[in-house]
Amino acid sequence: RPGHRAVYTHGNRWPHLFLSSVLALCVFFFIDMKIAHLSAQVWDELREKPSLGNTLHIQILAQQFAWNIQYAGPDGKFQTRDDIQTMNQLHIPVHRPIELEMQSKDVIHSFCLPNFRTKQDIVPGMTTRLWFEATETGQFEIACAELCGLGHYRMRGILTIQEKQDFDAWLKKKGSEKNVKKEEDE
Repeated sequence: RPGHRAVYTHGNRWPHLFLSSVLALCVFFFIDMKIAHLSAQVWDELREKPSLGNTLHIQILAQQFAWNIQYAGPDGKFQTRDDIQTMNQLHIPVHRPIELEMQSKDVIHSFCLPNFRTKQDIVPGMTTRLWFEATETGQFEIACAELCGLGHYRMRGILTIQEKQDFDAWLKKKGSEKNVKKEEDE
């Protein structure tokens, strides 16, 4: 405009700060809620107990410095005479949901399957559950990821994932070995 001089201003500070703060908080809140919603869906999916009827239940008692692993015997019930027990040797079938029911005999342990990228703390006096489903066969390390005493370095095990028929044969063999040992003791 002819004859008009430009006006230089630094702005009205408080309204601009208020408006900028409100907008920043709204954007932050929206993004935060979206991330929380998405992560809750993933977390629920990971922690959801499998509802399939063919889930294999295994009990693990952690102690300094071993994993005591117990399979239900032919009767399908735990804490009976036909249970199959191993130490530091976890055998499971491939493509079948596995639920581990874990307890600690003494101190806090942490059941860790590094190749599965899963870890679960086991606290004395509590029953902790963990489920997973293996998709390939092989042998993998079981580790204790919590410093549980001077012999902590010895608290290792082997997870053996087998085809269904191989797992069933192994389970049957372990059951018959137990029966032979029981007969020898009598």
